[in-house]
Amino acid sequence: MPIEFPLDFSQALEFPNEDLDVEFKRALPLNDKVGKAKLAKEICALANHGGGWIVLGREDDGSYPDEIPEDISDVDQDQINQIAATYLQPSPHCTVSMQQPDGIDFAVPVIWVPSCGTSPVCGKKNGPNDDRGRTQGVAKGVHYIRKAGPVFRAYRDAG
Repeated sequence: MPIEFPLDFSQALEFPNEDLDVEFKRALPLNDKVGKAKLAKEICALANHGGGWIVLGREDDGSYPDEIPEDISDVDQDQINQIAATYLQPSPHCTVSMQQPDGIDFAVPVIWVPSCGTSPVCGKKNGPNDDRGRTQGVAKGVHYIRKAGPVFRAYRDAG
């Protein structure tokens, strides 16, 4: 069994920009199905990429808002893992920690998404439909991976 070292969540705050291993989300309404499905898609793509960080409460340009968005102020590990278990298979077990960036008056949730290992993570169920019937967030049978730039690459399951 490999030795696991404690995660250093503060390192996620040191990244100045988003990258293949790091995703910033200013706000994400996790009290509704669309927000949950969008987060599941991010988790899926990071797990299939080899793992990475999601920093909630941070702008795409790396800055922070004046106050923590209300919809992420009480995010916890159980909530994140329940979202992953609902929408993904196999479900990666994420770790969540509240971290306070230097010079900022509030802590932000930082999510560590582990690598999926040998079994790629796939959408287990569709996110909710919009008013035109299009699936939002994650789609059943799709493997998402990170790609350089603001794009996802999606592969539909052949089965």
